[in-house]
Amino acid sequence: MSEHMSTSHIQRPNTGGPVLLLRDPTPSKSISTSSPASTQKLLSRTDKYETAFTNAGYTPHSLGVLRTASAPQESVQRLISIVRAGPRGYRTDDAREVEGAAEDGYGGVIVTSRRSCEAWTDAVAVLRAERENERGRSAPAPTNAGWARVPFYVVGEATADALREVFRDYADVLGDASIHPSSSSGSSTPALIPDIRGASSGSAAVLAPFILADTPHRPRGKLLYLTGDKNRDTLVRILEAGDAESEGKGKVRIEEVQVYRTEGADGFANALEGVLREWNAGVANIDTDTWWVVYFAPSAAAHATPILQQHFFFDASSSSSSSSSSAILNPKQDEASPSVHQLIKPKLKAKVAAIGPTTHDFLRDTLGLRVHVMARKPTADEVVHAVSEYDSRYGTRVDTSGGQ
Repeated sequence: MSEHMSTSHIQRPNTGGPVLLLRDPTPSKSISTSSPASTQKLLSRTDKYETAFTNAGYTPHSLGVLRTASAPQESVQRLISIVRAGPRGYRTDDAREVEGAAEDGYGGVIVTSRRSCEAWTDAVAVLRAERENERGRSAPAPTNAGWARVPFYVVGEATADALREVFRDYADVLGDASIHPSSSSGSSTPALIPDIRGASSGSAAVLAPFILADTPHRPRGKLLYLTGDKNRDTLVRILEAGDAESEGKGKVRIEEVQVYRTEGADGFANALEGVLREWNAGVANIDTDTWWVVYFAPSAAAHATPILQQHFFFDASSSSSSSSSSAILNPKQDEASPSVHQLIKPKLKAKVAAIGPTTHDFLRDTLGLRVHVMARKPTADEVVHAVSEYDSRYGTRVDTSGGQ
């Protein structure tokens, strides 16, 4: 997977001011990530978060913080074996049970990130390549994998859309020949629609109770949970607690498979400096010392924040602050005192936005940062709404007096 670092084109600021998005721009579905650099630069301009912020009058800049690396080979092979066998836990060619599979197989799959979806896609692509090598270059006939028969639990529409695309493009591998027969010519396979649930949950903390409540409405079997090396245990902990309360009724069994790992992108510091240089060069006569910094994941926050603090001043969180369900977190709940991490005050000031409660709590409790806003749902529109609403109430500068 690519370590490509992207930034949006630097332009004159809109009225809302600059926004730093700590994420890679979402690639265009019609443009390969192996395209030339000039095409890659275009990708950032089609990113939904950049588009939403631009439409709201801000000037967004996307910076990839982490690079994704392959999981251990045994985990990769395990996932390929599971996908090949299908949710019932049997090979489609000779009905032999996959080693370690439960008698009743899998009753669903949990996919809580884009990277997990990419790992699933990679496994499916390997299986298609295997079949093409076996049967020649003609389009392979559908298998009896039957993955459309079990629910896929996700936390957001972006992951849901990515899964729908995978099922559409790889219906011949993921489908069920009894439901989706190939055409008479054998050259194509009808579209396959996955059973996606929980897309509006927005976080693992909300998705987990939904999964528990959904137990009677899905096939019997354990749940396959695709994870990374830095996944927090929120979802599993809630599911296990729910199991204890149910006294064994409708017990949720989970098999976790690590399908990717993340590490800090080596080029983040240089890319950040490049964005700031270009911005300063383009707005020399405009007072723009305050930026919004939008965090999307605890792992990215842990890597990026020490580097950001070389350029930005962050307010510290009060130990008495608590999470809020509203988009705007009351400015009076946190003292705007200097962060304990910062001994020298940088020139630029940062206002912090969190994509959801998990990231919010990590920023506040682990990094000690004041979080000015938290999106109600992990969507571009909700993040922009929270940021713009805060600016409408309190202005575009950092509030250091506890409100206006």
